[in-house]
Amino acid sequence: MYVIGLYLRDREEAEDALQEAFVRIFDSLPRFRRHGNGSLFAWMRSIAVHAACDHLRNADAFRKVDLDELQPELYPVEDPPDKAPPSPPMDELRQMIARLPLHQQTVFKLRYFENKRHEEIARELHIKEKTSSSLLWHAREKLRKMIQKYWEEQQ
Repeated sequence: MYVIGLYLRDREEAEDALQEAFVRIFDSLPRFRRHGNGSLFAWMRSIAVHAACDHLRNADAFRKVDLDELQPELYPVEDPPDKAPPSPPMDELRQMIARLPLHQQTVFKLRYFENKRHEEIARELHIKEKTSSSLLWHAREKLRKMIQKYWEEQQ
């Protein structure tokens, strides 16, 4: 499943998480209830995202975050940066996101690709909500700088 590749960089880790997701899907299939078109895909995607996050959490990806360095109380998390540059082409943007540190990239993807709130992200990754907020702020700041650099190089 493509979604697992969004969260796990290492192919072997992604394959392990994919296998775990398929096992969970197979085991849970009798409890699945259809809620309209696309509900099976959404249900399977949710299980895959959980499997990828479980794999990240079990691999200590989030225990290595230096919380003192992040200082989440200093950052207004949901405020958009002033005069944000326009988005680059989608392929460029995907490459920029892939260059983010893994913990920032994961929180960014959970927030914007899966539309999860910080409370949900924190619960999923076993981190504090403020840590989730701070990681997202840092990810957005790095992306903003990458986007600015991209546009400067295009001129």
